[in-house]
Amino acid sequence: MSTPSVIVKLLFRKAMALKGQNKMDFAKKAFEDVLAVDPSNAHALSELAIFEQEGKRDSGDIKIPVEVVDELPDRFKKMLNTESQQLPKQEKKVSSGDVDKEIDELFGSKTAKVNHKEIPKVEEVKVHEKSPMHFLTALKQLPEEQKVKGYCS
Repeated sequence: MSTPSVIVKLLFRKAMALKGQNKMDFAKKAFEDVLAVDPSNAHALSELAIFEQEGKRDSGDIKIPVEVVDELPDRFKKMLNTESQQLPKQEKKVSSGDVDKEIDELFGSKTAKVNHKEIPKVEEVKVHEKSPMHFLTALKQLPEEQKVKGYCS
């Protein structure tokens, strides 16, 4: 059989679970069961004191009267603030000169400066100016017996 301290812990956990589920009548009964096993349990006593202070009701449904009305009472209208407050729109007039100035500041002058170097033909490129990819492609195309010489030259 379980020791009284284990039973107290289990009953207390049950009571807390019932309280968490809003089953206040059952939770109160479970806290009273804890006190039946251990009358000096401070936690159970404090939980029961909270029940008495707040006057908790049972977990049953609460009936709220519903009335049909044509419009909301003033206290609820203030909460909803149905009338929206619209700020006057400030139209900003933009001239093309301003736009051109912004474009120039962001991207430089509107007229494109072309500084292209003429791309040299493959025959004109010196060996030290060729890309490594060019050499790898050339080595790949060499027959096996010439590949060893291709790495050295």
